[in-house]
Amino acid sequence: MWEVFKVMLLKGRYDQIVQMVQDGYPIIGTLLESLYYLKQKEVLDRVLEEAYVVDNSARAFLLAYYGEDAYGRYLALLAKRENKKEERDRAKIRLKQEEEKKRQDQEWQKELSLGLRPELLECTLSNQRWGSLVQNFGAEAVYEAIGDNPHYAPIKRALPKDFLYAKGDFSQLEADYVWDARKHGSVMVWVDHILQFTGGAEALFALNHSNVDQALVDRGYKHLFVQDGAAAYKRLECIKALTDEDLLSLYRQNRESGRQWIKQSGSLKLKTALFFGRLN
Repeated sequence: MWEVFKVMLLKGRYDQIVQMVQDGYPIIGTLLESLYYLKQKEVLDRVLEEAYVVDNSARAFLLAYYGEDAYGRYLALLAKRENKKEERDRAKIRLKQEEEKKRQDQEWQKELSLGLRPELLECTLSNQRWGSLVQNFGAEAVYEAIGDNPHYAPIKRALPKDFLYAKGDFSQLEADYVWDARKHGSVMVWVDHILQFTGGAEALFALNHSNVDQALVDRGYKHLFVQDGAAAYKRLECIKALTDEDLLSLYRQNRESGRQWIKQSGSLKLKTALFFGRLN
């Protein structure tokens, strides 16, 4: 900070120093001392009049310059100035936000009047009006317009979930899993809901979450794991649903992989049969 003020002092750019202070730069002790010894009292007083923030390094100078009583009043005045500045800054931010919202509203209305075109989809993304788009054109039309383009994923999330599931579109399932399961009251209830839709079981299996796996096994979808081979056996083991029958099935499909799994997770009876070569 001092290096910037130092350059301004050397070049005699006192108005720029005042402007920096007006912009919120803290006044520092070295700056005030320099102005004082350069006999720039008018500039010094302007700096003190325009200041909002005082660095700790300036406090000794100010105490000596004003005296104890006036110094206390000056600090109180600074606090009021800073509060007013914050109010003005907040007002500017609000005004800017209102102007931006007005601009977005005008842009949205213009594109909306021209129909469901790529330009409207881009406007929807930038203005975050996904729900309004669906309300105006309906889920079916919006779904057809965005297709499978991942660029329009935020818009797809505004479509009714059951509408997507009925389409066989489970692309949002992973993202919605925790929230939707909680909303349905339990994972089991949520799984039952998803299983109503064609492809729902396979979509749930693809999530690869242990509590969902448990629900699938309990609902009679263990065959999805068995069909997937050794990769899914670890998942069955994690939920304590891996049986000797499963291991035998794997062994018949893949002797080497099945042998390793039986040694690791099979019952004593199955391990013994493997050891004596009694498995067929």
